[in-house]
Amino acid sequence: MSLNLKSSKSGQSGFKQARPDFERQARKGVPEVIIAEGKTIQQSLDIVHRFLETNGRAILSRVPLALERQLRDGLFSQLLAD
Repeated sequence: MSLNLKSSKSGQSGFKQARPDFERQARKGVPEVIIAEGKTIQQSLDIVHRFLETNGRAILSRVPLALERQLRDGLFSQLLAD
């Protein structure tokens, strides 16, 4: 997961925009890893969903406990619904 630091339209610097590399596995032979540290839970979940939709999997690193709980709760809810 590359992180692009650039200025926002309002001129404030430090705006972080994730740029997921969905083709990394095909290009490099190694899948993309989502670094969750420094992202909000919602940002991380949005990126995870994009990877699941595009590649069928998502690999995360540096996952805060609150995000882990959200992911586990969502996974268990899906398993119980199936």
